[in-house]
Amino acid sequence: MKILFLNIAWMRYYQGIWEGDAPMLDGIPSGESVDAPECFNFQPMNVNFHRETGRKSGEYCLGYYEARGGGQKQDPIRLERIPGCGDLKGKTMADGILVVWCAMKNRNETVVVGWYKNATVCRHYESLTLRDEKEPVEIWLNVFAKAGDCVLLPEKTRSKPAWKVPRAKGSGLGFGSATVWYPDAEAAEYVEQLVQSINTYQGENWTGVDIDSI
Repeated sequence: MKILFLNIAWMRYYQGIWEGDAPMLDGIPSGESVDAPECFNFQPMNVNFHRETGRKSGEYCLGYYEARGGGQKQDPIRLERIPGCGDLKGKTMADGILVVWCAMKNRNETVVVGWYKNATVCRHYESLTLRDEKEPVEIWLNVFAKAGDCVLLPEKTRSKPAWKVPRAKGSGLGFGSATVWYPDAEAAEYVEQLVQSINTYQGENWTGVDIDSI
């Protein structure tokens, strides 16, 4: 299973920062003024790829993950450490990855907030220019997937046992101090159970939900 776990700020909808959805970093409320580029991770956007990329244009979720220290000069995502991607050393992108987005709502527990199936993971940040009716908007991203392959769990659903994510400090598995987790063979049982929960999930999907209606 090509699977990658990424830890981001906790938010309800990931459709921008506003009074009703300010990010929480490591379980601590951060307020509306915090810089959290992942705040748009589950807002579908229309993307027109250049023909030479071989990718179909359409509606995508553009994901942002920030390593400790952050900035566009962050350490690259080590694609070759993703299970099943050992032959990608030196490559710039990996396709067909199940990216599991995780966050802390409090300082004691990390949970799955959502996922991208069949995602493309970039070793470095990539810049993408989106054009709307007013002016071009530059987006920085390092993960993207078709919007139809993305699921954002409702806030209350995330607290269920199936979505709990281990921390290395307590179990030897899971996230340590880094914001990325490349699961190894020791995590096989946990990963298998989580993937089953993902593949059988039939609940509500908050990706692109109309926040005005909630």
